[in-house]
Amino acid sequence: MHVLFVGLNYKTTAVELREKIAFSQSDLPLAYERLRHLGFSEATIISTCNRVEVYCIADDVDGGLEKIRLFLSEFHNVPLLELEPHLKMLHDMEAVHHLFAVASSLESMVLGETQIQGQIKQAFETAREAGLVGANLSALFQNALTVGKRVRNQTAISEHSLSISHAAINLLVRKFHDLSSRNIVVVGNGKMSSMAVKTLIKKGVTRLTIINRTEGRGQQTAQELNIDACGFDQLGACLKKADIVICSTGAPYAILSKEMIAGVVAERGSRPMTIIDIAVPRDVEPEVRDIDAVALYNIDTFQADIEANREKRTKEINHVRKIVNDAVDNFYAWLQTSEVKPVITELKKLAEEIRTQELERALRKFGSELSDNDSQIIHDLTCRIINKVLHQPITRLREEAGEGNGYEYTHALRHLFGLEETSSVNRIECS
Repeated sequence: MHVLFVGLNYKTTAVELREKIAFSQSDLPLAYERLRHLGFSEATIISTCNRVEVYCIADDVDGGLEKIRLFLSEFHNVPLLELEPHLKMLHDMEAVHHLFAVASSLESMVLGETQIQGQIKQAFETAREAGLVGANLSALFQNALTVGKRVRNQTAISEHSLSISHAAINLLVRKFHDLSSRNIVVVGNGKMSSMAVKTLIKKGVTRLTIINRTEGRGQQTAQELNIDACGFDQLGACLKKADIVICSTGAPYAILSKEMIAGVVAERGSRPMTIIDIAVPRDVEPEVRDIDAVALYNIDTFQADIEANREKRTKEINHVRKIVNDAVDNFYAWLQTSEVKPVITELKKLAEEIRTQELERALRKFGSELSDNDSQIIHDLTCRIINKVLHQPITRLREEAGEGNGYEYTHALRHLFGLEETSSVNRIECS
């Protein structure tokens, strides 16, 4: 039994190809049915914007990897010649290590990001609903999620945000200390703006207004977060009241000109205003910083903080790798040992059947000459003999499995004792 991995990610594959072989949620039922038809009883697919990965359990490494490779090509109708140079194929310990590293965000585009943990959990649940998760993949993915959680609890890999919007809020906190009494206007309603708004609310800000070109969209966000929303036609009025302005729109030109801000400041009586421009292209004309009473910060202001945070995360890599490597060793030792459990059960069952048959034959020959106590003594004697005879080979078998020789010794034991290829578990009477 082997753990197989076939996949690609942002490191080696352009987004155009990643899009071609990505699995939508609606694709997955058919995909799992195809994998089942190919002979895989256990399989899980992880598909995100940055990676597409397939994990399977198989008896044959080369044949299994070939099946998965062809499956990806045929399912998405992408020629194998186009796909193959980008595919990474791993098995056993390397496949386990890769999944644990992914769960720990070591393989993420943004080191230390936490989103991958939820994506792995969702992929695992979907595979389980499709009936493609057995004992082996269940243990593998549960361990991966545990490792990811341990990494985030025991290291600082996910601390020190690399987000521009978080860096902007941190600058405001350093400058004003308490933001709760400040009147803040956020111009734009995209991803960066939304992150900024949610962070500001966590900081206790209550006087918060979203300004969006499409007022309806801004209203929807405002209702969800219990804040105010206005359209661009009210931009000037909102700026007159603002202590802080955060801009992050997708406009191809500056929406806050020097002339506009100078007029606003004149009507405010030169009350100080802080403007943070985190848009690319910039939303605020650079000349605005020449206006008295206005402090302008743009995206370049935060690069030093972000690089410093990235360096702090990078320093945690060795600690994370140690956690991952230890977890891989422990899991793979368990996996190898678990491989021999069925044959041990079958061997004990065979020995118990022989013991029972011979014991019954012997007791019949004694007839009524033996008391119940004598019969029990003979029963216990045969149990002890069986247990002692089997103890040494079973111990050695487990040791060899831990050294990676489980398959060879299991095959030899099955051959020597004529055991069937089965994984059924039967409880025997002797203990």
